[in-house]
Amino acid sequence: MSDSVKVRVARPTTDLTQGSVARHITRMTIPMFLGIGSIMFALIVDTYYVGQLGTKELAAVSLTIPLIMGLMGLSMGIGVGASSLISRLIGSGEVEEARRVSSCTMLLVVAILVVLEVVGFAFLPSFFSLQGASAELLPVAVRYTAITLIGVPLFAIPTTIGTVLRAFGDVRIAATVMISGAILQIVIAPVLIFGLGNWDGWGVYGSAWSLSLSRVLPFLYACWAFGQFDLFRHPGSLRQLLDTWIEVVRLSSANIAMQLVVPVSVGILLAMLASYGYVVVAAFGLGSRIEIFVIMIFMALAASLTPIAGQNSGAQRFDRIQLACKLSFIFSIVYGIVFACVLFLLIDPIASLFRDDPAVVAVTREYFLIVSLSFGLMGIAMTTGSTFVGMGRPLPAFVLMVLRAIVLLIPLSLLFRSYWGYVGIFAAVALTNAAAGIASLAWFVRTMLKLNAGATPAHTDEQSAARN
Repeated sequence: MSDSVKVRVARPTTDLTQGSVARHITRMTIPMFLGIGSIMFALIVDTYYVGQLGTKELAAVSLTIPLIMGLMGLSMGIGVGASSLISRLIGSGEVEEARRVSSCTMLLVVAILVVLEVVGFAFLPSFFSLQGASAELLPVAVRYTAITLIGVPLFAIPTTIGTVLRAFGDVRIAATVMISGAILQIVIAPVLIFGLGNWDGWGVYGSAWSLSLSRVLPFLYACWAFGQFDLFRHPGSLRQLLDTWIEVVRLSSANIAMQLVVPVSVGILLAMLASYGYVVVAAFGLGSRIEIFVIMIFMALAASLTPIAGQNSGAQRFDRIQLACKLSFIFSIVYGIVFACVLFLLIDPIASLFRDDPAVVAVTREYFLIVSLSFGLMGIAMTTGSTFVGMGRPLPAFVLMVLRAIVLLIPLSLLFRSYWGYVGIFAAVALTNAAAGIASLAWFVRTMLKLNAGATPAHTDEQSAARN
C-alpha cells in the first residue's frame, strides 16, 4: 500500500462483559456524575441569577421547565434506546453493525428535532395558557422559551452522541461535552443577564441566551468525537434505515415516555399549583431544580447501567446484570437516607440562597420535608428502568413510568389537594415515587429469576467470577 494512503482506525470499544462489575460501574458513573453535576450546577447558578431579578421572573422560568425537559428529554430517550441496541450488538460481537446503527440514530434525532422545533414555536402561547399562566407571566415565559428553543438542538445532539458513545464504553467524551457547556454557561450567564459596563444586559432573557450560546463549542466537539469512533457511516438501504429507526424507537419507547410523561405530569402539577399563586409556583420550580441537583447521582448511575446491561445481555451474562443492580439498589437507599437528613437540616439556608423571600422559602421547606423521604426508592426506580431498557426490555420501564406519572400521581394529587391544598400535591409526589421504586424492585427480581432459570450452565458457573 502506498505511503500516501491513510487507513482510518476507529477508536476501540470497552468490553463490559469481563472484569469487575463494581469497577465498571464506578468507572462509568463518576465521569457521568461530574458531567450531569456540572449541568445541574449551571442550572442552579442560573436559578440563583434569575432569583435575584424577582419572584415573578423565577415563576415565569419555572413554567418553562416541562416543555424544555420534554424537548431535550426526547433526544435523550432516543439515545438510550439506541444505546441498548448498540451495546447488545457489541456484546454479541457485531461491532460494524453497531457503528451503522449509531449513524442511523443521529439521522433520526435530527429529523425529530426539526419537527418538534417547528411545532414548539407554533404552539408556545397555547402551551403556557394550558398551564394556567397568568397574563403577567405568559409573555415572559413565551419569549424565554422561544430563545431557549434555538439552542435545544445544540444541547440535544451532543447529548445523544454522548449516550451512543457510552454504549462503546467511552464516558469521557460525554462528560467533557457536559462539563464544558456548563462552564461556559456559568461564565456568560451573569454578563447576559445583568450586563457589563454601560450595558444593562437582557435580564431574564439573558438566562435563555446563555443556555443556547454556551452549547455551540461542545456541539462541534461532540460531532468531531463521533467521527473519531468512525460512526459517520452510510445508513444502508432505505429499508435498513427504516428498520433500524423502528427498532430504536421501540427500545426508546420507555425512556421517551419517561422523558415526555414526566414533563406532562409536571405541567399538570404546575397548573394545579398555579391556583395557589406564583409564590407556590416559584417554590415548586426552585424545589424541582434543587431536587435534580440532589438526585443527579441516580441519573449518572442509571446512564451507566444501560450499556453495562446491554453488553452483558448480548453476551448472556445475566448474573453480572443482577450484581450491578444489587450494588446500585444498596447505594440508592443509603444515599437517599443521607440526603434526606441533609435537607431536613439545611433546606432553609439553601433555599434562601436563591430567593430571599420568606414565603418562597417556607413552601420550599414543606416540599422537601415530604418529597425527600422518597429519594432512595426513586433511585431504585430510575436505575431499574435503565437496566430493563439496556436489556432490550422496554415494556417494564414503560409500564412503571405510566403507573407513576399518570395512574397514581395525577389522581392522588387531585384527591390530596382537596384535603391538604398544595401540601397534598407534594405528598402525592412522594407517595408515587415510593410506589414506583417498590414496583420496580419487584418486577426486576421476578425477571431475574426467570432469566437465571433459563441461563446456560457455563454462565451460571461464572457467577462467582463476576463478583470479583
